[in-house]
Amino acid sequence: MKKSQTIVYINFSPYENAGNILNFIKKSFSRVIMFSFNFHRLDTHQPPSALTVFEYGKNVYQTRLYQTPTSPELAFLLLPIRSGVIFLQLLFHTILLRNRFGPYDIFFTVNAFIAWCGNILRSLGIVSKTIFWVWDYYPPYHPDRLVRFMRWLYWQFDKPASQSANKTFFLNKRLEILRKKIGVLPQNSQYEEIEIGTNPLQSCAGSEARSSSRAARPPICSLKRRPV
Repeated sequence: MKKSQTIVYINFSPYENAGNILNFIKKSFSRVIMFSFNFHRLDTHQPPSALTVFEYGKNVYQTRLYQTPTSPELAFLLLPIRSGVIFLQLLFHTILLRNRFGPYDIFFTVNAFIAWCGNILRSLGIVSKTIFWVWDYYPPYHPDRLVRFMRWLYWQFDKPASQSANKTFFLNKRLEILRKKIGVLPQNSQYEEIEIGTNPLQSCAGSEARSSSRAARPPICSLKRRPV
């Protein structure tokens, strides 16, 4: 990747910097547009959903994002509505800030629905390339019918997100095997597994030379090594 590039990075609180991902991204890109969604409200002290822009590692812009009001009892049922609100905010803010902070070279996320949104933004010409680093493991069967239906719905986004992204990587082999088993991915497809864990002090050019561990090489580094 080039230091002068701009990346749109989307994740859910409190995992924005899991394995020093955010630290690494800020070191590797001149501009980072980060959407952080407090989707599940895991902690009452979690910060609200926010959009933050970093330039050369410094916070230069921040605004709160709309959060769909809900209760623990309705959180699951309102997933489709809440997801739709997230998509509309991604679309609205990337268009709104494009003249000031664009163009957007890479759209990077770890969530299937968000990756699907990124592919739509790419088709609209808002972002140039999409990277999907797969983290989620949702076996399709569950004794609760509602949960089973929601997981089925999730897989309807995971399939096009995985197959249409410019680059798709997996956190571990188990995630890839599950998707091939249920028909989300072709059996003969090949993907790279990259574990969580990045060293923010290493550049992409030197990460492999300094460490034999794949954990020191985030998926955004692989975009440079292989043309998309």
